[in-house]
Amino acid sequence: MRARCGNSRARLRAFMDSIPDLGWMKDRAGRFVAANRQLAGHFGLEPRQLVGRTDSEILGEDRARQSRTEDERVMNTEKMLRVERTVDRDGQTRWMETIKVPVYDADNHVVGICGLSRDITQRKQAEATLREMNHLLELRADELAAANRELDAYTYTVSHDLHAPLRHISGFTRLLKDRLGDRPDARAQRLFDHITAATERMSQLIDDLLEFSRTNRAQLSKERVPLDALLAEVVEEVSAGLPQRQIEWRIGPLPVVHGDRNLLRVAFFNLIANAVKYTRKRADPFVEIGSTVQTADEAIVYVRDNGVGFDMHEAQRLFGVFERLHDGREFEGSGIGLAIVKRVVERHGGRVWAQGQRGAGATFYLALPKDAGGEP
Repeated sequence: MRARCGNSRARLRAFMDSIPDLGWMKDRAGRFVAANRQLAGHFGLEPRQLVGRTDSEILGEDRARQSRTEDERVMNTEKMLRVERTVDRDGQTRWMETIKVPVYDADNHVVGICGLSRDITQRKQAEATLREMNHLLELRADELAAANRELDAYTYTVSHDLHAPLRHISGFTRLLKDRLGDRPDARAQRLFDHITAATERMSQLIDDLLEFSRTNRAQLSKERVPLDALLAEVVEEVSAGLPQRQIEWRIGPLPVVHGDRNLLRVAFFNLIANAVKYTRKRADPFVEIGSTVQTADEAIVYVRDNGVGFDMHEAQRLFGVFERLHDGREFEGSGIGLAIVKRVVERHGGRVWAQGQRGAGATFYLALPKDAGGEP
């Protein structure tokens, strides 16, 4: 950046008077050659009163010495200099940003410097406020993370400890039943069955809570995960548990994603098991797994079924803990499976949503980060 003396000086002075910044020009000896009205007004002077003076005559010795050192550096290196400093004026401390550049004559010799100073107090105050806000956000984030860890630990501990009384209930029920031998009447037998079923449901609920807690606590170990191989394993496992059912599996090409293989397996197992469960009443059940149009950063995978479906106005409830949209007497479950799916996907930085119609099936979509070196 270069400014030249000569006939352009008058135009330069007119320009400098038109800008809001403090502007000036000095010769090699440090004398003011020109100053705009803003700089002169800063010192309570007229521009002509500054011409011919040096910093020593209008600034304190320390400040003048610092300014002269900066000027010589600019003239010797022929490079622009930018500095920020505080200035005490009228009982207030202001932040000023100053830029100095060398001035050349017609023969390309450095003959002085040209400078501009701007009050940046508001910007500095805004930066300080922003830093304070970021610091507070970091503190809140740390507090939230600690609270979540405590909540996860509490959930795990409580869930684990609840198994002991359930085992006692089941054990004492069997002892009481054995003590009665063949004598229990029909009503007593029904009560025994209700107690057994209730403890089994409670045990399953506790196990699901533990699984949900584990998905929150588990450290992510991300890798390249080909979903075609992963979902083939899940489908095989789900099918093996239902030898009596004939389900049509429609599996299309699937992408490669970047994530934790074990947690992704848990998420897809819950989705596919859900699809199988809610097609139980269909004579021709099918489960379709595929991938939709992808972006550069994420892959969208879906699991579709022709089961009982759901009303779209209840879609937001699907992924809540303990939320169930269907009668538990028709379809078993604790209402935690889809909450686990949502948590796993969110921990991967992805999204999950669903579409459905009551009586006409449901489709669940998972948007997951793509593997950088995976399939397009």
